[in-house]
Amino acid sequence: MLALLRKLFAPKLHSLNTIHIDRKAILHNLSYLQSLHPFDQIIPVLKSNAYGHGLKEVCQILKHSDVEMVAVDSFPEYQIAKKYTKKRVLVIGETDVRNYRHFNRKRASFAVYNISTLEWLIAYRKKCRIHIFLNTGMNREGIQMHELDEFLETLQNAPWITVEWIMSHFADADNVDPASMQLQVENFKRMHEKILEYGFESQYRHISASAGALKLDDDFFNAQRVWLALYGYNPLSEDDKAYTKGSLLKPAMRVYSSIVSLQDISEWEWVGYKFTYEAPGETRIATIPFGYFEGLPRVLSNNWQIKRKDIYLPVVGTISMNLCCVNASEYDVAIGETVEVISPSKSSLNSLEHMAKASGMITYELLVKIAPSVKRKVI
Repeated sequence: MLALLRKLFAPKLHSLNTIHIDRKAILHNLSYLQSLHPFDQIIPVLKSNAYGHGLKEVCQILKHSDVEMVAVDSFPEYQIAKKYTKKRVLVIGETDVRNYRHFNRKRASFAVYNISTLEWLIAYRKKCRIHIFLNTGMNREGIQMHELDEFLETLQNAPWITVEWIMSHFADADNVDPASMQLQVENFKRMHEKILEYGFESQYRHISASAGALKLDDDFFNAQRVWLALYGYNPLSEDDKAYTKGSLLKPAMRVYSSIVSLQDISEWEWVGYKFTYEAPGETRIATIPFGYFEGLPRVLSNNWQIKRKDIYLPVVGTISMNLCCVNASEYDVAIGETVEVISPSKSSLNSLEHMAKASGMITYELLVKIAPSVKRKVI
């Protein structure tokens, strides 16, 4: 009761930076991806703070969806997910084996990459469900073909461990050439045959993340792990045959900031660290509290634009840790005015797709680098 009263009477704090997460866009993307695989289990991947969208917020958006399971990377992420969703949670990353005793095993499943983790789970002698993670060619993690017999023989001695699903991960699904994907599919099927020989049968088999979910059409697989596509971003290049499928996704993130300072400077005066921008004449500089800590890459210094209503204000000077400046000379801007740092509209010059091209970074990296401390709001 005391905690509830504290919550009710706590002061309402306002943020200068806010991220709006579009509930309808997330649910549209989920529904669309399910329509591409109507008979498959869809597993939304919420790792890395739900790709910058907010793990807590996306859990809440998916609350009334039909998905049975969400995926996270780590034990700390699991702790957040179990608090904000009643759905089952797949932990697809490794964790210190001592953490396994702290999971709710009725709700958690574990991707198992190696024999040492399996041996620890066996020694713990508690019921649990695992997804056998196969290395089918990415060579980053997973059980290799030459290890599979030993792994399965070890597993046979632990009837309290249920092989729930079998999984792997594509290394190059966004490549226009599907050759590497097909090779990994073949490796998966060979390893699956061996698993069957040992008497194990899984409920689901999954290898595809977003790019694979848009490209692979193989009834052998009956589950899809959707990552980037869930949040509305197309992982495929325009010359890929499946690109048009991804173009129907709707980005769910819009990032706002506020003008906190106005500076009127004269011709030849400089702006920011290292004096990388020189005013060509009388210039009004507007500053917003959104820098590379918040998620605006420093490499975009003098090479980005912030949107104010229907106009674009060019970023000038070096982007600082918590601040960046724009040239607002031609417009009557005011302190406290809201501006848009990232737009969900793919055609906008301040979209994440344009940011990726301008920065030489990928959309995945840009999303996960948006600071968790920036306030998220589901709309």
